Amino acid sequence: MNPTDRVQIPLPGLDGSNPLAFLAALGALRLLDTQRPGSCRLRWALDGLWMPVLDLPTDLLDAAPEPGIEGHSPAENALLATLARRIAERRDDAIFGLRWDEAKEGKEAKEKRNLRSPPDTWRAWARALRAEADRLSLDFVSASAAEIARDNNGKLKPTVFEFTAGQQMFLATAEELLREVTVEDLDEALIGPWRKTRTVKVLSWDATDSRDYALRAGNPSTDTKTGVPGADALALWGLTLLPVMPTAKDNRTTAAGGKWKAEWFRWGLWTGALTVDTLRSVIPLCGAGSLSPLEAQARGVAVQFEAGIGRSDQGGYGSFSPPILLG
Repeated sequence: MNPTDRVQIPLPGLDGSNPLAFLAALGALRLLDTQRPGSCRLRWALDGLWMPVLDLPTDLLDAAPEPGIEGHSPAENALLATLARRIAERRDDAIFGLRWDEAKEGKEAKEKRNLRSPPDTWRAWARALRAEADRLSLDFVSASAAEIARDNNGKLKPTVFEFTAGQQMFLATAEELLREVTVEDLDEALIGPWRKTRTVKVLSWDATDSRDYALRAGNPSTDTKTGVPGADALALWGLTLLPVMPTAKDNRTTAAGGKWKAEWFRWGLWTGALTVDTLRSVIPLCGAGSLSPLEAQARGVAVQFEAGIGRSDQGGYGSFSPPILLG
């Protein structure tokens, strides 16, 4: 096999107009790129929907176990096997070490594992990771929070993608998700269609599955969600391309803005095959929402979307509103 050979693999299960699918495509790229940084690329192609296409070195992919998933090409089966192994390698990642005990008045202390954490706890976690973790894990730290803004309880304001609240805990959900995801889950996410039959905890980033408390008969904190766990497992690592930055007054998540209960996320889809490092520049440009049609065309950005982020009054559970096409 020639090490310069490349393969292009379309992922028709991921609809780029859905923020979960967009983040999942970024996560797949990042997981693959960890083995050989700068060698993997991603573009979007319109074929009924905007789907991602991975452009990869052929020898980066693992051999798939025989016989593989029926009806899939050898490249598709190899991609699924490779991503399954990458996720398995991350199941005990040091990012899951962010935890602390918290007690309400008159009650026994309970372990907390959210990104909205006490500043000293977050700082100690970040320092420990800096000493032992790889670039992907460090980028997750940067995407979790920043040290400037704090909420009314003195905790750090995390990324706007922290949709869990109440009894649900972001890192506990993410860790369980990585332990339960299977090759079949990845197949559903990437090749499709999305059936949403798996009962497994997910991160609530699917814009087609809003679960606002105000519209439901019961409290969602006790629910086990069904979803597309393969997409969520990948999207967790897509978050690493959306760091949180401190500003003079607040923390700002890349490509997102607004205020609590009225936030938004903006993203663009590009037609040229771009590397991770290039996307670190392209994603913030699209998120700024300031690209005119001519500027977007000059940068290879074909379409731009925006999805609102709502928060429930009971606990602050997050959800995306249906995306709108910008421009």
